[in-house]
Amino acid sequence: MRKYTIFILGLFSTIFIGWIDYITGPYLVLSLFYLFPGFYFYEILNLEMERARRHNNHFSIAYIDLDNFKDINDKYGHLVGDELLHRIAILIKQNIRNIDTVARLGGDEFVVLMPETPTIKGRAVIERLIKIFLGEMAKNGLASFLQIPTTVDAIISKADELMYVAKQKGKNRIEEKIFD
Repeated sequence: MRKYTIFILGLFSTIFIGWIDYITGPYLVLSLFYLFPGFYFYEILNLEMERARRHNNHFSIAYIDLDNFKDINDKYGHLVGDELLHRIAILIKQNIRNIDTVARLGGDEFVVLMPETPTIKGRAVIERLIKIFLGEMAKNGLASFLQIPTTVDAIISKADELMYVAKQKGKNRIEEKIFD
């Protein structure tokens, strides 16, 4: 009886590990960038919203869009583009606090969640990133929340809107707003 139980457990664990590999397979690409996938970032943001409400704290979100990234892919190829994204992701992570969270939401867009960070400190982070490596190649939206919106989508939407305002105004811009 015991031999069958071990065999069944062994078979179950093999199937389970295979299933995990199958489910997580598409997300392993993001591990190349050392970033959380977008869906996980939304979960972290949701937890931070709850924490900020409970402790009456604030936080800031930076939305970073790289300029002319499509041109890099078209001119040098997707491998070079991926390498550039990889290096940018590493540089962002090296220049934020351990409690901050960065994710790649799509193509050439990154988002940084900065808990307990007022606008002025969030702006300093973005300015440091621009000085270090972004230079003329990014538009940035910085949204700081004193009053926490009801949904994660509302938060991302506000930061995204600010990034698009920066995009309309030209290169190397930071558009910021405090939502209270």
